[in-house]
Amino acid sequence: MSQDVVSFQSAGLRLHGVLSVPDGVPPGERRAAFLVLHGFGSNSESPTCITPARVLNEFGFVTLRFDMRGCGKSEGEFGRVICLEQVEDTGNALDFLAKHPAVDPDRIGIIGWSHGGMITLLSIFRNPTLFKAAVAMVPVTNLFLPATLKVTGPDVDREEQIRYVRKAFTRLSRLGTGIVVFGSGGARRVPDGFAKDDAFKQLVEFGRRVAPEARNANLTIAVEPLRRQETNIINSAAEGLELVNA
Repeated sequence: MSQDVVSFQSAGLRLHGVLSVPDGVPPGERRAAFLVLHGFGSNSESPTCITPARVLNEFGFVTLRFDMRGCGKSEGEFGRVICLEQVEDTGNALDFLAKHPAVDPDRIGIIGWSHGGMITLLSIFRNPTLFKAAVAMVPVTNLFLPATLKVTGPDVDREEQIRYVRKAFTRLSRLGTGIVVFGSGGARRVPDGFAKDDAFKQLVEFGRRVAPEARNANLTIAVEPLRRQETNIINSAAEGLELVNA
């Protein structure tokens, strides 16, 4: 198997990748290929990215694993996670892969792990004809609640919360998502002057109301501790566990 470090452009950013071609591909032969997507906060050097690529290579597929913008060795703002931007990166990776002389542009699939599984699903839902095959392994989604939908403070709207959650869970269930990550730093940020104890009680109450909705949609909600720069409540694993057990 030959491996080449490559780069391509996406929205003016240079993205880093590794393109692998199986041994024994004669000049002029075009093989089926796969894009391999990494998970959240990860990059193309993670075992969950390298292993699928290696197995696919052993079965005779060309593979391209790459770092999405802001991840690994790619350019972009570190920590910025905008799913549709990553879908754009995936589309540009597809264009790059399709031009390789060892790749049949009409036989390209996509495979993603965790958050990469969600980007896989979003990519094929936006354009079902782009890929000949798609595999979403342990698909999850984060960025659960928009910052404008408050779950702490005096401006909580419980009815709007439930309307949003039901709509989101219905869509996620259709996508085959299994895990929803409750980070949502803006939504849970405690307003200045509002008691942290009361805000924690609001988070507990929110969790108890949305848990049945998640069960009905076959979803698991995972609580994500965030940095203090992102939010001012649930900033450690211990605090996250306290919320789950409350």
